[in-house]
Amino acid sequence: MNNFTYERLHNNLHYLKLDTIEAILDNYLELAAKDSMTTMEVLDYLLEQERKNRDAAATTVLHQLDQKIIHLHYDFKHLTEKYFEIGMKLNDFSIQLVKY
Repeated sequence: MNNFTYERLHNNLHYLKLDTIEAILDNYLELAAKDSMTTMEVLDYLLEQERKNRDAAATTVLHQLDQKIIHLHYDFKHLTEKYFEIGMKLNDFSIQLVKY
């Protein structure tokens, strides 16, 4: 593979945001050449690694969002409890809901 093709391949992987493939490509191509792997085997492995990495990243993001939602629910519950506790202490305090 000449230098131009090598650079273009890495640029395309970066542009397509295939970061995992870009990171492991060089080492894996060397191993594939030593083990006489087919093109299909190489592509299958590289794409599988990209998918696994994205799945793991998505799971992490979902977990973080879940934690924020739980925290937000707790904060809202805590604030409403405090709000009504204060409101009950003030006899002349009234709540008016306005519909927009």
